[in-house]
Amino acid sequence: MMKKWLVPVVAGMGLLLTGCVKGQTQTVDPKIGTVIEKSQQATQKIKSGEAKIVTRTIANQRTISGTISGKFGSNPLVMKVKLANGGSSRIHYYITNRMIYSKPKHQWIKQKVNSKSPIVANLKAQMTAKSGQKGLGMLGHHLKIVKTQANYRLSYHGIGKLGTHTAKQLILAESGNSSAAKQMVKHLKITKFSYLYVVNKTDYLPRKLAITMGYTMGSSKKAVTEKLMGNYQYLNQVKKFTIPKSVKTSAEWASTSTPM
Repeated sequence: MMKKWLVPVVAGMGLLLTGCVKGQTQTVDPKIGTVIEKSQQATQKIKSGEAKIVTRTIANQRTISGTISGKFGSNPLVMKVKLANGGSSRIHYYITNRMIYSKPKHQWIKQKVNSKSPIVANLKAQMTAKSGQKGLGMLGHHLKIVKTQANYRLSYHGIGKLGTHTAKQLILAESGNSSAAKQMVKHLKITKFSYLYVVNKTDYLPRKLAITMGYTMGSSKKAVTEKLMGNYQYLNQVKKFTIPKSVKTSAEWASTSTPM
C-alpha cells in the first residue's frame, strides 16, 4: 500500500470536493492558460503561510488517516508543524534547513538535517501546494475552469492516458521522486482520478488542493483509494517566528547521528 507521501507518519492522498457551488458558473474568461501561468508564478514567490493537509487511504474496508498542519516562514526557513497519524498519535516538529526538532511524547529530540534533505524540500513543497500544483501544467487546457466570487476552481475528472499519467506524476511529486516511488508506479493501474486546484482571483495564490485516485497494485489486484485535501491561508502574511529557546536547550540528540 502506498503510504508516507507527505513526511514519515502521514499516509495517503486527499479529499476531492465534488458538486456545484451555489451561484457559480462555468466560464472561459480568463483563459485557463493565463490562470495557470499566474498561479505558478505566484506560488514560486510564497514566503510564508499556514496549511492543513488531510490524507486518507482506504483499502480492505479500512481507512487510515493522517493530518499535517502548521505554519512556515522563509529567510531563514523555519516550519512549525504537527503530524497526526490516526487515533491519538501526535508529533510536534520544528524544522529548519539544518535541524529537525521533534516531540513524539514528552521529550524534544533533535537531529541534524543534510543540506539537501528531501524531507525538508518535500514538506515545504506540500505546505505551499507546489507539489500538487504540478497537475496544472500536465492537465493544462483539459482542465475545467469555474469562476466563483473570490476564486478560480480548476478541475479534472477521468483516467485514460492523460489522467493515468498525471496521477502517477503527482504520486512521484508528493514522494519527492524517490527511487522507491518510481519503481512502485510502474506496477500501478489507475482506476479513477480527480483533481481540484483553487486559486484566489486577486493574488492567484492557492486556497485549496484536492486529489482523489483509485488504483490496483501488480498481480494482487487489491483496490486502494487515496485521498488528499490541502487548505492554505495567510500566505505571505505570517509574522516572522523562531524556534523557542526552551525547545533548543531541552532537546536531546537522536540515537542516530546520520543527518536526515
